[in-house]
Amino acid sequence: MLIFFLQPVAGWSSDKSLTIADAAIDLPIPDSAAFTALGFGPGLVENPSSPRAFAGSLLQGFAADGNARTGISLEGAPFLLYHDRRTELRGYQNGDTGKVLDRTMLSLAAVKGGSEVEPSTRLAFGVRVTPWDAGEPRMNKDLADCLRNALIDVDVRRKKELDALTDEIDQLQIQREHVEDQIDSASKVASKKRTIKSLEDTVRALIRKTIRLNRQREALLATSAGELNRQGVAAVQSCRNNKRFRSALWNRSSWSLGVAPTYTSKPDTQNNHNSTGTAIWTSAAFALKDSGQLILHGSYRSNELVPNRKRAGRFFEQDSIRAGGRVRFGSSDLNFSLEGLYVDEQRQGARHSDRKIQYGAGVEHRIGDDLWLVVAVRSEKYNSEGNHLALLGGLKWAYSP
Repeated sequence: MLIFFLQPVAGWSSDKSLTIADAAIDLPIPDSAAFTALGFGPGLVENPSSPRAFAGSLLQGFAADGNARTGISLEGAPFLLYHDRRTELRGYQNGDTGKVLDRTMLSLAAVKGGSEVEPSTRLAFGVRVTPWDAGEPRMNKDLADCLRNALIDVDVRRKKELDALTDEIDQLQIQREHVEDQIDSASKVASKKRTIKSLEDTVRALIRKTIRLNRQREALLATSAGELNRQGVAAVQSCRNNKRFRSALWNRSSWSLGVAPTYTSKPDTQNNHNSTGTAIWTSAAFALKDSGQLILHGSYRSNELVPNRKRAGRFFEQDSIRAGGRVRFGSSDLNFSLEGLYVDEQRQGARHSDRKIQYGAGVEHRIGDDLWLVVAVRSEKYNSEGNHLALLGGLKWAYSP
């Protein structure tokens, strides 16, 4: 009977109950591809990594041109959202298809200028693909083992509890049979009526205790599904919250590519957004032991609409090429970065390109579950206009089923 009741429990804790959603852990949230296209991300260099199922960013700051800006970005991985509760973790790890699609992120960003220099609103629709990510939690064998063992432990604890009740009930039955044998022997002697009464009281006490333990076992079996679900959720969450896995995965090597068309409203027609070219870029990250990461980045931006600082409300178009890198160091919950880019901008109609160096620093801090604070400062050096500082701060948040 005990084996029969435990069969659903064992089935619940099999690998089939673990999906790729169970392996989602709170790693630093990648920069929005749409923000990257608009040049308004917290970093000059995009950090390539596996996407979260859904994420958002809210940034506020002053750009290098002195213009106050506010930006919001929403992004999601549609294939991952569809597969998260439908795909078994073991099957995902052993399969060869679907991973690149699950790591494809779509994003939408809007940036609003707040000064006469640039009163326009900019929009971008971004697509980022991560063909390779050594730090993808869903592919991490140690995390998968932790999840499986956590569920097995739930089963083991429940089985031990049931076994203990069964053993105690069996012992009571043995005691009862022994006392009943004593009653049979005493009943043959007329002078042992008091002894018989005492033995019968003992039997009744054993029966009451057996009934109580049987009820406990029945209640345990009757509520096992709900209780196992509660304990299973807690067990899975303990693995997802384990800092050991965040520390092992936050700075792993990865490679991503992105593309994003952009749109900008003219100052006199805020509701009419015109196409202003496309941004294409790629970033490759390389782990530096356990506490660092080197990121190399290259991008091309066509037909970008840039405000003319000398003539408020006027814009010009330019194409640009960027190449550089970023170094991140710290931990999974708090990391710092230093970055630099060489930028070659070719203004349409101009005879010569404008070359400049951008460099900056930033900090990223995990302040709660799936909530990150980002702060960045950058400097741009122009050939003829000196230095300009940009300061941005904001929040990133993510959703994991």
